[in-house]
Amino acid sequence: MWRSHPAWLAAIRKEAEGVARLYRAALEQGTALFDHVANDPIGAAALSVIQHPLFLKFLGLLVVLRVVYVWMMEEGAATAHVQQIAAPQSFKLTGKERVHLLAHRLGSVVVLLLLIFPGLLILLAEPLMFLMFTLLLAAIYGAIRLVGWVIAALFE
Repeated sequence: MWRSHPAWLAAIRKEAEGVARLYRAALEQGTALFDHVANDPIGAAALSVIQHPLFLKFLGLLVVLRVVYVWMMEEGAATAHVQQIAAPQSFKLTGKERVHLLAHRLGSVVVLLLLIFPGLLILLAEPLMFLMFTLLLAAIYGAIRLVGWVIAALFE
């Protein structure tokens, strides 16, 4: 019943009008800034380069190279870490360490295979979709690693 009270409805209406005013002002400022940049010769050139499909593909290719580089560094660090752990134990890994290493490598291989084959095809066809695809790959990798942590916890 209090929701239909005139004072409550007036307060909600006033709040909604204030939010609408803020959005309208932000839209006008954004439009004015975009018009200013588009009318400036250097700004117009920059906008055309940023919106060009080849630029987006180049950006996507840089993402692929960065992911592969990080994967190689992580793989080397994980192997070194496991060897460091195993060294005092005469190079024998425990079940928990094996599961951690297996989850890391499995996650890395799945992500790399998905990134290299369908990922490059998506990059060539639709660069913006590729960025969403990389977020999906990060979620898949995280899920595989999480399962590895859970399985390793069962060994404790």
